[in-house]
Amino acid sequence: MRVPANWVARSLCAVCCFGLTALVAGCGGGDSEPSASPSPTVSPTPRPTPAATPTPAPTRARVTIAWPARTRVEAVSSALSARIVLTGAAPGGGDVTWTAERPAVIPNQQPSLDYTSNDVAVAGTPFLLTVTFYGDANQTGGVVAVAQANATVRADGTLDTTIATVGTIRSVSVVPNQTVAVGQTVPLAFSALDATGNVIAVRPGSARISIAIGADRIALDGESIRGVRPRDASVVVAIDQASSSATPVIVTSDAVLTANTTGLNLSLEKSFAVTTTVTGTGVSDTGVTYALVNPPANVAITPAGLLTVGKNEGTFQIVATSVYDTAKTLTIPVTVASKVVTAIINTPTPVRVGIGDKVAITATVSDPDGAPSDTSVTWAVIDPVTGRPITTAGTIDADGVYTAPTTAGTYRILATSRYDTRKTDFVNVSVVAGGVGVIIQ
Repeated sequence: MRVPANWVARSLCAVCCFGLTALVAGCGGGDSEPSASPSPTVSPTPRPTPAATPTPAPTRARVTIAWPARTRVEAVSSALSARIVLTGAAPGGGDVTWTAERPAVIPNQQPSLDYTSNDVAVAGTPFLLTVTFYGDANQTGGVVAVAQANATVRADGTLDTTIATVGTIRSVSVVPNQTVAVGQTVPLAFSALDATGNVIAVRPGSARISIAIGADRIALDGESIRGVRPRDASVVVAIDQASSSATPVIVTSDAVLTANTTGLNLSLEKSFAVTTTVTGTGVSDTGVTYALVNPPANVAITPAGLLTVGKNEGTFQIVATSVYDTAKTLTIPVTVASKVVTAIINTPTPVRVGIGDKVAITATVSDPDGAPSDTSVTWAVIDPVTGRPITTAGTIDADGVYTAPTTAGTYRILATSRYDTRKTDFVNVSVVAGGVGVIIQ
């Protein structure tokens, strides 16, 4: 049986009044002749853009408590003190906590006393407000009631939420998306509301909590929840005849993903085996899934993490996601760019041959990430200045055998990789008369 009491912790209210101005347009008599010419169109006067509302500065939060006459019954009216907590409301991210003590002497009328925090709280942002009522002074003795609600500190320090210790509970609201870590037990934050939406303080143990979704992810411990396994679950809280809707709670973990690479720079048509480990408290499944983000064409990764790339260059990402906790991911940047090198080699050098003589030119095609699938080249004799093929500078066959022309001069032989036609190398040859040969430079 709930014993009503009259202790009310309420926020100060500011009453704003405003006037309403009505614009009335006059009209002519019914017998008036219509005007022969249309009325001119009047352009509306542009309204000035209102200035942005400045963010209130942090301020000391203030709560008013009405203390009733002390009774002998076990109810909130028997409380002698309270602890007030705004969770995370400090400018640095900590809690703002202060206390309230019942006066030693209670007159016939209920005294209303202000209790102001010593520390400033962030204004204009909602935080979880918890008021815990104790049976003895200085926040000692048994807890006789607890009230919770999301509350916002106004610029003047008052709160926008009213908390009462008496009333009929009409509805229950659970703070959505509360988090609990695997292996951790935390109180579930919920509010009992009267018909007007005011928060009613309730005795510990009054709430009945049930799991709507995720019985394998959370466990119940009185009015607290314990994290068992990530990720999403939902709960229902019932007090008296009122109950909440199914409200989500989130189980988090300290799982960490580590891969055998922090980034990849692969050449064309290469592969790499990505391995990822998952560690953390209570991790029961070390598996991961892989996905590619914005890859070029002909790129794939297997469920085991084997990445293969094609001949399309580009950058993309591999995202590894923990099966145990899908909120934990690891991103690996990948660049695909050709590392193919075409190089002309020739020995001995210099080689002297006369006009019309032959010389074999040798070229190699290599890749530091592994030999390309085609290491052959095409040959051409080009003009050293224009880079265009010329027919008067001798000839070179598919095997790289160059036949010098009958005209002395300096010519250029170009080798081009068939695998990656952007990769070339050249050698200049000097053809001289008199049978002294060709010099390979």
